[in-house]
Amino acid sequence: MKFYMHIESFPEFTMVVKWDEEEVGKVKDILKLFCENYNRKHGETRTLNPEDLYLKTKDRTFTAFDSILKIKEKSDVFVHHMSDDMKQKVQKERKQFEEQQEKRAANDKQTVEQTNNDKEKGEEKLKEEEVRKPDTEKKTTQKSGTSTSKDVSRSQCHHADWMCPHMKKSNISVKYKRKPKKDTAAKSDFKVQVEGAPPSFFGLDEDGEGEFNFQPPCGQGSSKYKLDFVVKPSEKTISIKAEQISDDDEPHDGGESQMEKAKKFLEESNCRKAREIYLKALEENPKCKEALIGMFRVYRRAGRIDEALGYIKQADELHQYSYKINQMLGDTYLEKRQGRDALLAFTTCMRSRDKMSRRRLHDIKIGLCRSFLQAGKKSEGLRSLQSLLSENLEHHKALLEYAAMIYQKTTLAHKESITMVLTVITQSKGKDKEAIQLLIKLLRHQNGMKYLQSEIHEAWNSFTALSFLGNSLRDFGAIPEATKILQRAVDVEPKNPRPLLNLMHLYEVQDRHQEAVEMALQYLKKNTSLNVAGVQCSSFVPLLECVHNDIYLNGTSPGMSGIVITVVHPLIRVYTDDELYLLAVLFTLVKILFIKGSIRLLHGIHRLLDPCHKDRDLHLTLIRNEAAYYATISELITIDMCPLPETPKFIYFASDSHCLTPAWRTIEYKGTPHVIHPLLATGCKIWHLRPEGVFYPKDSFFNMMKIVPKRSTVIFNMGEIDCREGIIFAVEKCKYDNVEDGIAKVIDIYLKVMKKLKSLYNLRVFVHPVNPVLDMTRSMVMKFNLALEEAVRNMPGLTWLDFVDEMLARDRKQIQPQYSLDQTHLHPCYLSLLEQAINRKHS
Repeated sequence: MKFYMHIESFPEFTMVVKWDEEEVGKVKDILKLFCENYNRKHGETRTLNPEDLYLKTKDRTFTAFDSILKIKEKSDVFVHHMSDDMKQKVQKERKQFEEQQEKRAANDKQTVEQTNNDKEKGEEKLKEEEVRKPDTEKKTTQKSGTSTSKDVSRSQCHHADWMCPHMKKSNISVKYKRKPKKDTAAKSDFKVQVEGAPPSFFGLDEDGEGEFNFQPPCGQGSSKYKLDFVVKPSEKTISIKAEQISDDDEPHDGGESQMEKAKKFLEESNCRKAREIYLKALEENPKCKEALIGMFRVYRRAGRIDEALGYIKQADELHQYSYKINQMLGDTYLEKRQGRDALLAFTTCMRSRDKMSRRRLHDIKIGLCRSFLQAGKKSEGLRSLQSLLSENLEHHKALLEYAAMIYQKTTLAHKESITMVLTVITQSKGKDKEAIQLLIKLLRHQNGMKYLQSEIHEAWNSFTALSFLGNSLRDFGAIPEATKILQRAVDVEPKNPRPLLNLMHLYEVQDRHQEAVEMALQYLKKNTSLNVAGVQCSSFVPLLECVHNDIYLNGTSPGMSGIVITVVHPLIRVYTDDELYLLAVLFTLVKILFIKGSIRLLHGIHRLLDPCHKDRDLHLTLIRNEAAYYATISELITIDMCPLPETPKFIYFASDSHCLTPAWRTIEYKGTPHVIHPLLATGCKIWHLRPEGVFYPKDSFFNMMKIVPKRSTVIFNMGEIDCREGIIFAVEKCKYDNVEDGIAKVIDIYLKVMKKLKSLYNLRVFVHPVNPVLDMTRSMVMKFNLALEEAVRNMPGLTWLDFVDEMLARDRKQIQPQYSLDQTHLHPCYLSLLEQAINRKHS
């Protein structure tokens, strides 16, 4: 068999596979082969690990333990990175596969033994039966057969005579649940929703609009679909699910038009691949409408509004008075705050109002309303909004616009506005960013939090609703408001560890570590019966009570005499979700105590907690982040560390989890010992620190910097997460044309932040190279470091720490093993290199 394997993320790669059909193999085997070839070609830019990948075709997904022989001849197979949920699924499959192998081996062994033991008895029994049989019975044989006819229920599958005659010509069989009247589908105001086939197959555009027609377009006449559709006259909708029923193998790279491929890539967020197709189409035909609109969508989704506007303007010049193009044009002008231009575009749309669907008409009306408001015509905007709400009281954008207009007028209007916005957030499942941003504005207005409590009624007593709302606000930087809501969630379910964990993380963001520890300690005291598979959580209380007053730099010599630590091993079973969240609370306690300098206290906690963590594959569970921090800290505290002096001198180290390695260790600087003080901003990318950024790691970073005294020395080590996922994914989404542009943008943000902090606190700033520990990102990290070094050397007041090459092997492709702690973080022994580099720069 022969098939084609592609990876379309940057850098893309295709491999032709010829596999002997007689050779049994699993998908994991072919993934390993693919990664070897990919890494050989693109290893300097990016490396792949077969354990992180899965395969996907048009009609199904293949994971590691699927058979290769299930892949069709000449099919296109696409390689994708697994999400965390899929990794958990594959891990379960692996365990099931291993268990099946063990059972199969045991069964085979038992079968052989049983066969050998019963062989003689079986032969004797057969001989006895043969003797008893009459001769006629021995000569007689029975014949049996099976029916080859297919029993198809007429009620389930038959041709729909009420449809237009083109259906029968195109060999389409129809399956439906309800047969409407003949003229039902002919109404122009019916909405058609299509899944499994291009809407153009039915004569419809991409929004399901147009004449309802089942005649396939040119080039698709041989396609065969089984259609499952439901007509709902009351809702004026026709829902169609199309399934391709042709068994013929499709030729490689054929059948599907380039525009359909590009649209599919865009739906999968592979904007770069879609852009390539659209640009090629425009080279062949600069007036191609689909390609111009496609390029507009690519760049608008990427946030490159000026370039998006350029393409949609070209489409408008070539296809004037198209209400769809003018709607796109108007929406883009609104984003650029060009209300008058948007007004002209939406007014042009309204000339074709009789041709468009009700949904599109309402979307254009809200665009018209916003255009009036941006153009300073408030009364016209209000009339347009009232007209829309009189027709559709559930239109999300209209509700948001109305709420924004009225909330300052009266107390009742303020409350109604909060209710409307909460409705939009709930119905959009928290995905409407505009709604969340407006809610934050409403809550920060006078008495907003008080009105929220009165308006959400029973939800104020629901942990699930409060957690959803609190986490949504947190993700948009509304930290004080999110804290109050999550505090309420803890009060609603005081025994549930999940709201406690959410609140502890929010306290971390605000540098309220002391409160987080005290809250966790009270929780453990009140719930002494809680346990993790038999390990009682009350056993942690005596250790935590050893720290008196402030946890900062306390616990280095705690009063632990007389405390008996009894290590208990948990039951061998899968943890429940509540047990996992309880473990996450304990892991977070360890993280906080480590970051605040209560080091010696952790050795006892580690002894109690480690049996619950060891060999449990917690990195595949819903507490993987907390488990990762615990795993790193538990390894670091086993490595010798000098006791902290009474009055230490500090060098501050600002980073994500990479500040754990040097934390509280001593190096020589300016001829005297200095302790490295960690400044942890969990999960923080450089990208988060841009001025318009609102994601909460940004708050965490700047709150950590507030504890740094003026005229201090600070080492910044940021950018590893940007190299691991941020920049490559941004290129994939066309935010940048190439990796180099992405690196340049991120470094520009980084330099501006460091320069601002240096000026604000009068700091001595050293810039640490991004750690090149991970094999799969090392090439990207080194490329980033080269650009960062050049930029730092050209920026007065910043000093580059030049030691990264000393950690690498001679080929510069591998890190020397002594400098790797856990394949993600550096080992503390690298601090000798850091010490030499910082003193070279000082001298």
